[in-house]
Amino acid sequence: MKKVQKIWADLSAKAQEVSKQVELSEEQKVELGIAQDFLQEYKEAQTKFDDGASAIDRASELSKKAQKTYLQIEKMSKDLGVSVDNKITSLNSNLDFYIKAAQKIK
Repeated sequence: MKKVQKIWADLSAKAQEVSKQVELSEEQKVELGIAQDFLQEYKEAQTKFDDGASAIDRASELSKKAQKTYLQIEKMSKDLGVSVDNKITSLNSNLDFYIKAAQKIK
C-alpha cells in the first residue's frame, strides 16, 4: 500500500510540473487533460481500495470476536452436557471462511 501511495505522490508531483508549462499546444492541452483525468480516476480508485481494506480489517476483527464468543458457547454447552445447535455451528464455519478469506486478501 505504501508503494501505491508513493506512486500517487510521484504522479501528482509530475502533473503539477506539467501544469506549470505556460504555453501549451492544443495537443498538449488534450494530453494534459487526459493525464489529469487519469490522476483523478486513480485517486478515486485508491480511496475505494483503502476504504475496502479498512472494511475488511474491521470485518476480520468482528469475525474473530464472534468466534471467541462461539468458543464460550461451545465450552458452556460441553459443561452442561448438551450439544451446540447446528445453526450456531454452521455460522461458526462461515466465520472460519470469512477469516481465512480476509487473510488471503491482506
